Amino acid sequence: MSLPDYLREKSEESRYNQTQAHLLVVLGVVLFSVGTVITVLITESPGWFLIVPYCVESSPYHLLTLFFTLTGLASVISGGILSVKYRLDRGQYLNELKKIHGM
Repeated sequence: MSLPDYLREKSEESRYNQTQAHLLVVLGVVLFSVGTVITVLITESPGWFLIVPYCVESSPYHLLTLFFTLTGLASVISGGILSVKYRLDRGQYLNELKKIHGM
């Protein structure tokens, strides 16, 4: 396998990984939204930490909504970071490919 072929493969792999990171962000937004809406609906007066509503009780519904909210928030943050990382990696592979072809 030649170097240009390798760089093309790595660029395509990075594009695929970036798509997966975007899907992780979408999943995080859905989970965060569901957790927030359910928390607001089932709790009379939830506590708020910045934009995250929470209710610390031993009820399974409150624990489930807290799990949805925190998992969604973590997914959005990690998906955003991974998306930027893979975009930068892909740019680096394409720049190396341009150097090889003399453009």
